[in-house]
Amino acid sequence: MGVDLCTVDDVINEGNISGTALNEKIVWKIINLSGDIKTDTKDDTLDRSNRDARRCCVFGVLAWLEKKKMIASSRQTLQEREGNTAVVYKDESDVSTTAKQNVSYLDEYKKYLARLRPMPPVGSKMRCH
Repeated sequence: MGVDLCTVDDVINEGNISGTALNEKIVWKIINLSGDIKTDTKDDTLDRSNRDARRCCVFGVLAWLEKKKMIASSRQTLQEREGNTAVVYKDESDVSTTAKQNVSYLDEYKKYLARLRPMPPVGSKMRCH
């Protein structure tokens, strides 16, 4: 069994989650996601002291909770309607990069995961088959 990349408190604090109802699910996802991140990055030495690894795990758990509708969406709403209940989310392509203030949990997870992935040496030729 490996070392987890974040704690329940890290997830709760970042996601502003109140109460302890989700703690068991959060712990389960932290364990699974920590292993997945280490496998994906090919780095078994990653631990909680690595800021990018910790943030990647936190945002991965929050994205999972959001996808499973256990927490509210992190995306800004553009329009809400009461009759027949319709919610429309902002298309992120419509927002300039300097104006992006509300980035989704999934986007943050992907950003930190990309930082952790090994990069090919400079000058090496990438082969596409």
